[in-house]
Amino acid sequence: MSSKYENHKVYPSELVSKQVVHLSICDVYSPKSWVTQTHFWSMPKGTTFDQCYDTLREALSRTLAEIPALAGTIARTSSNPRDLIIEIDENSHVEFAREDLSYWEQIPDYETLRAAGFPMTGLVEPFSMSATLAPIFEGSRMVTAKLNLLKGGLALSFGFNHLLTDASAVAEVERIWSQHAADVSCGERRSHRHKAQDEAIRARLSAPVAGAGDFVHDGFKVFPTSHSQLHLSPAPIVKERRITFVEETIRAAQASSNDHDDVDKAHWAIWSFSGESLAKLKKDAAGPDPTKWISTMASLVSEEFSESQDALIGLFWSRLSYAKQASKSGQEESMLLFPINIRKRLQPSIDAKYIGNAVDIITTKHSLQDLEHPDTGLASAARCVREAVSGWQESRWASWLTMAAGLPDDEAICPNPLCLLVPHNLGFNDYSNSQSNTLDWGTILGRADRTRYMKPASSLTKCATAVIVHPRLPDGGLEVATTSTHSLKDTLEKDEGFAKYAKLVCFYS
Repeated sequence: MSSKYENHKVYPSELVSKQVVHLSICDVYSPKSWVTQTHFWSMPKGTTFDQCYDTLREALSRTLAEIPALAGTIARTSSNPRDLIIEIDENSHVEFAREDLSYWEQIPDYETLRAAGFPMTGLVEPFSMSATLAPIFEGSRMVTAKLNLLKGGLALSFGFNHLLTDASAVAEVERIWSQHAADVSCGERRSHRHKAQDEAIRARLSAPVAGAGDFVHDGFKVFPTSHSQLHLSPAPIVKERRITFVEETIRAAQASSNDHDDVDKAHWAIWSFSGESLAKLKKDAAGPDPTKWISTMASLVSEEFSESQDALIGLFWSRLSYAKQASKSGQEESMLLFPINIRKRLQPSIDAKYIGNAVDIITTKHSLQDLEHPDTGLASAARCVREAVSGWQESRWASWLTMAAGLPDDEAICPNPLCLLVPHNLGFNDYSNSQSNTLDWGTILGRADRTRYMKPASSLTKCATAVIVHPRLPDGGLEVATTSTHSLKDTLEKDEGFAKYAKLVCFYS
């Protein structure tokens, strides 16, 4: 098995022909960052670290053979910032490292981590491949991974290049990788890749739409390409920490503030919702007339988005607004921003298993006075979310696509990140339909105990609250991460309107 590998390099298990993948407009406008997460497993009995690593490597090698684009690198074909490709040749590979961290005194043993709710305090950097700690650039790979040995457990940390994969695509790759791992562990070999027409879909997601009207949207703005989300940096001469367009905007705003108190520093608070509490939340969010409940929202991963998810957004939006009381300082509205999967919303729809970016950004505003109401805020917020999603129009998205494809090289139409600098606004991401917490990785590894996302919270200090719904748990419950100060976390714990649904799992920087 090890003969296929050079050091940390993993090559496709079968010969892959030289080829080029032309990225779509939706791809090239995606954030120039990595989608990163960590899976935790207790150390399987009777199994060595090497056996676990070799199983995952062989499974990854088979996954690359089924999805060759994952082994490629990003390249530019012209001065047009939208002309980006993935180059694949006979030497294409990914890097999958391993490291024994079981002797690191600063890293708790596995059972201590489990008992504490798997906080990522001090773990992101040692767990990660260094490439994923910085934005992507010309020459970046599509995926990278690292298996870490802990005292009594394992942590598999991996990053997917956002230029190729949105959350739905990441979930599909993860599913295929896990199924190959299950095959490897029992000596079998099968294909797990659903043959989507990825090339044709990318062409469709790049073509201007005839008759599309002008794109008008308060949440978007035309930026110079060099200072926009479209911009892809050239390969650095010196390896140094680069920052993304959104990070640059946030840092500039934070630098202009005179307040740098630790009391304002953002941390991650992870909240737990049982299946029972989600059912109660759904009922309460429906308001006095449950017959009017229409669930329309689509998650990042799947089109199946339950009523509980609309209610979940409404809960955080309303109770965070109630806790902050921004209306008392003269603020009138709060903005909610979130991406949705549009694979099944387009007509005709595109394949749900498509490996690429197919999302749109929804923004909606609501009266702070309504959100802050102690009794009706939840139902009011949930209704606003449902109306925003049901109001999504393919024609407006087509107008954006047409404009994004046709602008001069030095202009880009992107979501305006300034709304993310407003503390009483909210940014929301939903990964609840990802199977990360339920996938079976085979007889050696089994099911992961937990998955955690790895974005540092401190970079979002004094910004809009970020809310990230984690993959659904085997028992039907959910964990939700929010950026939070110590005082905001304490306020939510004491808030009866919030605490009757959620319990704090862990709080970390």
